[in-house]
Amino acid sequence: MKETKMNLTNAIRGLVLATAMILSAGLATRAQSTDERFPTPLGSRVMTGVASGNKTYYYSLAARPGTTVTVSAQVAWTRGVSFSLDFRGFRGRDGGLLACCEGDSYLVLDHGSNGARTLRKTFTVKGDGRVMMAFTFNTPNLAYTFTFDGFRFDAKEPAADGDAIIVPGRSGNRWIDTGIDVRRGQTVVLDAVGEVDVSAGWGVHGPAGTRNFMPMPYYPVASRTRYGLAAKIATPRGTTIQAWSYGDTRRMTVTKSGRLFLTANDDAPDDNSGQYEVRVTIR
Repeated sequence: MKETKMNLTNAIRGLVLATAMILSAGLATRAQSTDERFPTPLGSRVMTGVASGNKTYYYSLAARPGTTVTVSAQVAWTRGVSFSLDFRGFRGRDGGLLACCEGDSYLVLDHGSNGARTLRKTFTVKGDGRVMMAFTFNTPNLAYTFTFDGFRFDAKEPAADGDAIIVPGRSGNRWIDTGIDVRRGQTVVLDAVGEVDVSAGWGVHGPAGTRNFMPMPYYPVASRTRYGLAAKIATPRGTTIQAWSYGDTRRMTVTKSGRLFLTANDDAPDDNSGQYEVRVTIR
């Protein structure tokens, strides 16, 4: 079992060394994923926020196969702004997109008169019921409200986007950008739940992780506790300023301004399963 973990570590070694974190402006909210391999799960029927910049964020939804769903988008639109919602399948093993939807599942707005606009699409969910939403925008400032009818959600009441940050167990050195900028002197307080199976016989762990881990050099954070939640503050060029694990401390005073990132602290995460749900408080 240890050989499996070591082989996976070696397989991602080149990726770790070649990857540079490049930050850019995005939604003025917290739980955003720019990697379609790790879309942010939507847990509520209503999603609200303000978009800014030129970006694509990925989200996942689920519905019973054969269910007809309706998506509505209310936006405060001005000329020169463009945005779209593209509902599509996940990528299969061959790299192609799996079939997910029957009917027109693409909402786009790139022209027309200024003011409040409402777009609506109805389509039928196919396949295994999993749907990915790609939210693409090019705007200095766009207030939006999206409503998803017919999908399954854990949340009983609508909630504003960004209430919680989902950190997949497979994140590892692919850090999750929280969209939260912090200033020197502030304190970052993390509150996390969830479990991640790190596989290869190394157990299932909550966000606090464990001190019993394989001694390898490629962990995102070389902390006392690993296989749990980890955090870092980085510069706009991706240089790490501070890094810590949730098991070592749940709060950290910021020594230099930067952006907050989160991850599952595993050196070879590709065979992991599970996730952490994290709420961040800045004091």
